[in-house]
Amino acid sequence: KTSLSTTLKLLMPASTRSPQEETHQRLKVLAKFFSDYAGALLSSAASTMRIERNLKQMAESWQVKAQFTILPTNVILNLWDLSGEHSYTCISPIGHAGINFDTITRLSRLSDEVLTQNLDLEEARRCFLEVQQIPRLDGRWVLLLASLANASFCRLFGGDWAAIFIVFVATLFGFYLKQRLTKWKVDYRAVTIFSGLTAAVISCAGFVFHLSGTPDIALTTSVLYLVPGVPFCNAVSDLIYGHYVCAMSRFFHAMMIVVSLSIGLCLGLMLINISML
Repeated sequence: KTSLSTTLKLLMPASTRSPQEETHQRLKVLAKFFSDYAGALLSSAASTMRIERNLKQMAESWQVKAQFTILPTNVILNLWDLSGEHSYTCISPIGHAGINFDTITRLSRLSDEVLTQNLDLEEARRCFLEVQQIPRLDGRWVLLLASLANASFCRLFGGDWAAIFIVFVATLFGFYLKQRLTKWKVDYRAVTIFSGLTAAVISCAGFVFHLSGTPDIALTTSVLYLVPGVPFCNAVSDLIYGHYVCAMSRFFHAMMIVVSLSIGLCLGLMLINISML
């Protein structure tokens, strides 16, 4: 009965609603947009400071007050009107879309446009949906660029050309396996272990076949593409700006990746029977 009456109120024309109902409905719509916006930024690996800045910026433009709390799996958003008499709370889960700096940049620009160009909610929502529909960079390009970047690390640490080629091939196979397993919704810890294992086994070719004068550098740099640099940076940023719960969550998530990476590397050394000591 209560849900039916609530539904009827929402279907009523705006002219027949009371001011309190109008305010509550507006807060509800804004809270849903803010929670989707914050969730999209979080799933793209944005820092909490950036999300806080963008939300407060849009909230001030639309004359509301926004407070949010980021938990390991959810975003809790509280929205108040300027008088402080009405509020709306929205809890939304955090997705895992992967690191996407293009999405972070576009959504941050949307927040700036809301402030500088006075965009209303409908225009902001339309822009938000357009950003969400932009396809990611083709996985084959990501695979090639990640392999070249990891090979560059090998050169940076003093590896010879044979070691650079070994690291390129090891990263190519390891990152491809990472892409496939992630697409199949395999747990990220298992993905890291198997990807690290694959790269480590291939990079051991420098030891087994004596292809390189710096096989140790090839081995150690072949798994650098799995190091969670962005989660560690975000954890430090959250710690500095006082978001301690989110900082610890991101730190432990990054540590789990490091542990999984170490397990994969050690398993690879055990399979090839190579000791680094």
